[in-house]
Amino acid sequence: MGYWDNHTYRTMLTSQKLSYMQSHIDATVPDRVLHESNTM
Repeated sequence: MGYWDNHTYRTMLTSQKLSYMQSHIDATVPDRVLHESNTM
């Protein structure tokens, strides 16, 4: 039980961080993705 509670908490925290980062650096993400896909 404790593992699942911790896992759910971490998952929620991670999703919040991702959404926060995505909303703030949304303009720079496409450039990075294009650059990485071109170099691969």
